[in-house]
Amino acid sequence: MKRSRIGLLSTVAVVALVAVSTAQAETVPSVQELYRLLKDQQKVVGEQQKLILEQQKRIQELERRATKSEADLVRTRQTVKSTTDAVTTARREVEATRRDVHESKTVMATKDELDRTKAELGTQPSQSVFRVDPQPPGWTAFGEFIYLRPTTDITAFNINQSVGSTFTTNAIALDHSYDPGFRVGLGYRFPGGADLKLAYTFLRAESTTSASKPTTANSSLSSPSLGISSPICCSAGDTSDGTIRYKLSYDVVDAEAGLKFMIGSHLRMRGIAGLRYVRIDQRLTGEIFGTGGGQTAVFFGEAKADYWGIGPRLALAGMWDLGWGFSVNGQFGGTLAVGSQRARSFRVRTGVSPFQGSSEGPSSARLVPGVEAALSLSYKHDFGDNLALILTGGYEFNHWFNLRGFAGGEGGTTSGLSLDGFFARATVKW
Repeated sequence: MKRSRIGLLSTVAVVALVAVSTAQAETVPSVQELYRLLKDQQKVVGEQQKLILEQQKRIQELERRATKSEADLVRTRQTVKSTTDAVTTARREVEATRRDVHESKTVMATKDELDRTKAELGTQPSQSVFRVDPQPPGWTAFGEFIYLRPTTDITAFNINQSVGSTFTTNAIALDHSYDPGFRVGLGYRFPGGADLKLAYTFLRAESTTSASKPTTANSSLSSPSLGISSPICCSAGDTSDGTIRYKLSYDVVDAEAGLKFMIGSHLRMRGIAGLRYVRIDQRLTGEIFGTGGGQTAVFFGEAKADYWGIGPRLALAGMWDLGWGFSVNGQFGGTLAVGSQRARSFRVRTGVSPFQGSSEGPSSARLVPGVEAALSLSYKHDFGDNLALILTGGYEFNHWFNLRGFAGGEGGTTSGLSLDGFFARATVKW
């Protein structure tokens, strides 16, 4: 306050001197003017003092904020250091846990390998070499392309030749070719290795066989299966040409239950028991054309042998795991079907010595055993969540015994039917 008063008096003195100087030069100001000038100066001084006080307050506030910021910075540094220490400790714990997990996996893998080795050697009391194959429950569906060739012991033609007292016969069997078919199935897997499956096999086959007799005397052409022969014979120059067509309708329905089990760690087996329905319809149609002596004649014949049966079926399938999704599969089984078979025939000759006749035997009960075998290679791809695709390709063989044969069109003999060929199957498990 003292300094303010001194400054005020100085200002007044200066103003007075200025006024005096000015008065000397011009005119002397009045007291009122000096008083007003003094008031203006006081006002300016007051405003400057007020501004100085505001600046001092602002400086104090800034100093207070700076002090607080320094304290916050110290606390933040302490927090960062604590967090860094915690992160470092956590990383060390994670590394230690990873090492523990790796060691545990190594131990478990070693234990599993030891268990498998013990199982294969049969030295582990709690897990024998022979055990049920565990599998998750779910459905199985497959579609299969088959390419099979039927083979029969049916005689298509006999070429008969008589020279003096010597009589010879050259038998010609039916020619057979591969024909396409299909097999489809649906099954369900139960926990514990058991499963049920239903499958259907469809095949339609057809083939043609031709033969001709020599034009020498005392020769003829006949078909013992159809009961027809050369309509014109047996002079030199006579000709006889024959053609026989064979047709097969083959249908099989299998309803089976299976149980999967393991022998060791690589061999999986499946025991199969169920019922099989089989329908085998065979048909022969053919004719022999004869010419000689200016005449032409035809001897036509048709014969059918239809069988259906049902019976128990037993089979055993095995799969050897090769690794990387590949496996070798084999299967062998047998069926004992009991059913009914009927033979029918029809013959007609035109031209020389016309003839027409037919016969139809009664249905008769017949026991027809069957055997089957298959060998294949499979690849399995797992998609997760029990979903898998299995691709299989291989060879199969089937044979049926004691079917009614064709003899003179009456079916009085027995005959066998074999089916062999290749298959390609796609299986989906879910």
